[in-house]
Amino acid sequence: MKLLCGLAAILLASAVSAVAVDLTPDNVDDFIGGSAPALVEFYAPWCGHCKALKPEWEIVEKAFKAESKVVIAKCDADAHRSVASPHGVTGFPTIMYFEAGSTSGEKYSGGRTAKDIVAWINNEAGVNGFIREEPSEVVTITEANFDTFVGGDADVLVEFYAPWCGHCKSLAPVYEKVALAFLGEKDLVIAKCDATQASTLASKYGVTGYPTLKWFARGGQEASDYSVGRGESDFIAWINDKTGKQRTVGGGFTSQAGRDQELDELAAEFMTSGDRASVQATTEDKASKIPTGKFYVIAMKRIQDKGEGYLATEKARLQRMIAKGAASVDKVNLFKQRINILSVFEDAANGDDDEDKDEL
Repeated sequence: MKLLCGLAAILLASAVSAVAVDLTPDNVDDFIGGSAPALVEFYAPWCGHCKALKPEWEIVEKAFKAESKVVIAKCDADAHRSVASPHGVTGFPTIMYFEAGSTSGEKYSGGRTAKDIVAWINNEAGVNGFIREEPSEVVTITEANFDTFVGGDADVLVEFYAPWCGHCKSLAPVYEKVALAFLGEKDLVIAKCDATQASTLASKYGVTGYPTLKWFARGGQEASDYSVGRGESDFIAWINDKTGKQRTVGGGFTSQAGRDQELDELAAEFMTSGDRASVQATTEDKASKIPTGKFYVIAMKRIQDKGEGYLATEKARLQRMIAKGAASVDKVNLFKQRINILSVFEDAANGDDDEDKDEL
């Protein structure tokens, strides 16, 4: 029976060693002292240094996802003291390396970047983990290209950071989501600048701590501070307020995106008017006021030709095209704004108030 249990533990460790493991009292014996070497981070959820390490540790986990000869694990030492105490864990984070078959760990004391940790494991365990570069929508600004991005036709939000800064590391995944939320907005740049390398820029703009976020309005290089919340929704709300954009968390649009109040009123008038041709002519005269104004005119023409059923049919078609995932970002953004405009006509036909409609 013991032989079977031991064999099961070896098979289990081998089967999941390529996956990040959360150690608990129930599974610790399968991984510490198991058939594969293990690198374990003992952390506490409240620990600031642990929070700073988290994005780096996630990169390490991904680096060894396809590597079956080593275990990358973490343990909430605050919740599972019975797992951490035998290994002399007294501070957080503590990273320890356990050879295959050994429960005596070696404390890791190298660098805390993912690059440092991955290189150390590869050397120690003879494995071949590697960091896959994730595509980023955050623009990298340097002293050499600063003038290319700042002072032109786009508003620019710049994060001045230091590579070793824990708060900067914690902000990085949030900041990436902010950039993705505004994807396709050609008059807005979400950027970062390594202040330790661009010391002249950092000094010029009064950067004394990290991260420091500065807003550069289009057409100039005067900076103002971003000093509100550090959550994704905080950034998006603030940028929307600054620019008049209508973005939401996750890269969607509010129900107002692409619309204009005067054109909305003409759309409502069109749906109830006995002289739609006259309303359409007025709309054509005013449509150039916004880039999406032409969609109001197109909708009016199609309704005249095909009837009001066109509205639901066209919205469904656009939603299918978005769902397919084959359209460019610019096209998807236009599709979403066009759906908003079609909804104006639908709401007018149904006598609805659209102020509380769901966001796209």
